[in-house]
Amino acid sequence: MNIQVQRTYSEVYGILNMMGKYYIKKIPTKLYQMIEKERDKNYNPQYDYNKTLDSQNVSKNALSMIALIHINYWSDQEEKREIKSVLFKNEQEIREKYNPDNLFKKREKTFEPPVEETKQDTQLIEKKENFIQKIFNKIQKIFKK
Repeated sequence: MNIQVQRTYSEVYGILNMMGKYYIKKIPTKLYQMIEKERDKNYNPQYDYNKTLDSQNVSKNALSMIALIHINYWSDQEEKREIKSVLFKNEQEIREKYNPDNLFKKREKTFEPPVEETKQDTQLIEKKENFIQKIFNKIQKIFKK
């Protein structure tokens, strides 16, 4: 079995034991035995009851498993409906945000027309030498030879 999966089971096992027998008795014994059997015996995370799980570096997989256990075994029907409605809203927001059709539509809306460049006429300017400069240049050419 994958080491990451075993560590996830160890974290879930630690959280369940921290919560106490009341919550352990609510889940099926086969599920608890499977978590206990498949966990990494060398990895025993310790959790502080006074701190939130987010502040104690619990993996996302372990939090997901605890959330599933909470929905399936610990919550009543009303709480299940509330949780499922929140999950459904989150799923809808994600689908709207990452829908490929909407991504391209947003791009078209934010696309700005290209700015027209102002065209400047740049022409070569002929450099005119005055009469004295021409004579001086000719004399220099003669002496260079």
